[in-house]
Amino acid sequence: MKVTVSLMIIILMTSGYSYSRSIDTVTYQVNTIGASELQVWIFLNLRDDERISRRNNMTQFNSEYKIEIRNNENDATAGSGIINWNQISPNNKFIIGKFELSKNLIQEIVKPENNYYLFTQSDIKVIINNQSDTTIERNIVISPAELKDATLQKLIFSEEYFNMLLKKYGDASFLYGNYIDAGAEVNTDDSSQSNYVMQFNYTAPLLFSKYFSIAASGRFSTKSNDPLSRFSVFPMYNYLYFNKAVPMQLTLFSGIEGNQNFTTQMFSAGGGAQAIIPNFINFTGGENRIRLKPILKVGMKWLKEYRTEDRSGQLGNDGQIFGELYYFIPVYKSYSILLTGNTFNNFTGNTSGNGWLYQYNLTLGVELPVTGFNVIAKYSQGSNDVNYEYDSQLILGLMMGLFER
Repeated sequence: MKVTVSLMIIILMTSGYSYSRSIDTVTYQVNTIGASELQVWIFLNLRDDERISRRNNMTQFNSEYKIEIRNNENDATAGSGIINWNQISPNNKFIIGKFELSKNLIQEIVKPENNYYLFTQSDIKVIINNQSDTTIERNIVISPAELKDATLQKLIFSEEYFNMLLKKYGDASFLYGNYIDAGAEVNTDDSSQSNYVMQFNYTAPLLFSKYFSIAASGRFSTKSNDPLSRFSVFPMYNYLYFNKAVPMQLTLFSGIEGNQNFTTQMFSAGGGAQAIIPNFINFTGGENRIRLKPILKVGMKWLKEYRTEDRSGQLGNDGQIFGELYYFIPVYKSYSILLTGNTFNNFTGNTSGNGWLYQYNLTLGVELPVTGFNVIAKYSQGSNDVNYEYDSQLILGLMMGLFER
C-alpha cells in the first residue's frame, strides 16, 4: 500500500512539473517567399505522446487571437499580428504568430538593445490531444503574463534573417539613410566667428507608391560662400531587380541641384543602379552588433545649368558619370563610423576636362539607449559636385536624428 501511494505521489508530482509551464521556447522565423512576414513560433511544453489538436482549426474553436510585439520600456507596439491556426500540421508542437514584415517593424527589431516581448489581450487557449487516442484531450492556457515572461529579451533576430531582408528589399537605405545633423566647424577663416553647419538627407515614398519616391538632401552653412554647401530635390522612379547573387535597385530621376545661396542652379536627369556589396570592415571586437552591408551606387546624369554667377555667366550643358558609397560600420559595443562618399567625372560640356573628382564624409558617433545616435565629429574633404570647389572641414558637437519612415 505504501508503495502504491508513493508511486501515485511521484506521478502527480511529475505531471504537475510537466504542466507547470505552458511554453517551452519561442523563436523567430522569417518568410520572404510571396508575402513578407515575420513568424513567431511558440513551442508548447508537451509530452512526447501529445500534439496540438486539429480541432483548433475548426470554426467553433478558431476565434482570432491578436498578438503584438511590444517594447518593454514604454509598452509601445512595434508590430501587430494574429495566431494562425491554419498552419498547424499533425505533428506540430508549436503555434505561429504572424506579423506583416513592414519596414517600421524591421527598424525596431534590428536595434542592438533587445527589449521586446509578445503581448496578447486575453489568454491563448490551445486544445491538446493524445497522438494514439485523439479522444483524450486537455487544454493549455497561455496567460499574457506567461507569454511576456517567456519572450522578454529573448526574441533574438539573427544576422542571417537580417541579411535575408536586405536581399528581399534590395535596398538598405530605409534603415539608416535618412538623417539630419548640425554642428560647429573647427578652424574657420575668421576665428572670431563661428560657422554652423546643418546637413540632411531624406527619402520617402511618393503618393504611397512602391515605385515612385522623392529624395531631398542638402548642406547649409552660416558661411554664405561655404564651398561644400549644396542642395538637391529629386522625384525618382525605383525598380528592384532580384537575382541569386546581388539584388539591385534601378533608379530614374530628374530634379534640381544648386549651391546654398542659389547663385548656381541646374536641372539634372539620369539613372543609376545600386547594390548591396559584402562587408569588408569589422570593428565589432566580438560584440553583438549587426553589421549592415555597404551600398554601392553607379550612374550617369545630364546637367543643364540655367543660372550661374560663379563662372562669368557661362552656362554648362554637361554629361556626368558618378559613383556613391554608403557604409555604416559598428565599432565595439556602442560606437559607430558612417562613411559616405561620391566620385564624379564630367566627361562632356563646359566643365569637362577635370578628370575624376571626389568627396567623402567620415562621421564618428556613439549610440545611446534613449537619445539614439549622437555624432561626436564629422570630417569632410573633397570637391562639391555642384560648383566643383574643393575644401576640407572638421565639424564637432553634432547631433544626428533619424527621420522615421
